[in-house]
Amino acid sequence: MTDTTLQDLINSFQVRFLSGKAEGKNFTMQFDITGEGGNPFTVMVKDGTLFVTESLIGDPDCILTASVEDYIAIETGAQNPMMAILSGKVKVSNALKLPEFTGLFRGYVSVKNDGLC
Repeated sequence: MTDTTLQDLINSFQVRFLSGKAEGKNFTMQFDITGEGGNPFTVMVKDGTLFVTESLIGDPDCILTASVEDYIAIETGAQNPMMAILSGKVKVSNALKLPEFTGLFRGYVSVKNDGLC
């Protein structure tokens, strides 16, 4: 099991953000992370600028709902995201927009391995 917390992941979005790929893009992704230690949060990209807030705000392009355990497992590479979605552990509204969002960020494991978070 990992010692990574949900707060670690939320805080890492700033380090993982690929601002050069986000220029001219506007995207709102809400994360409804449930269970003990869970916390809803929103990640917004507005013309190359990243905003992260620990609440559900805005009109989302995509909503991801998962338990805190499943979300951490996906972000740390312990769980395959596609299998989590197909098995119903993770729910994603407007799933076709998800690659557009994830393409704006480096993976958590790669930045952690680089010592950036």
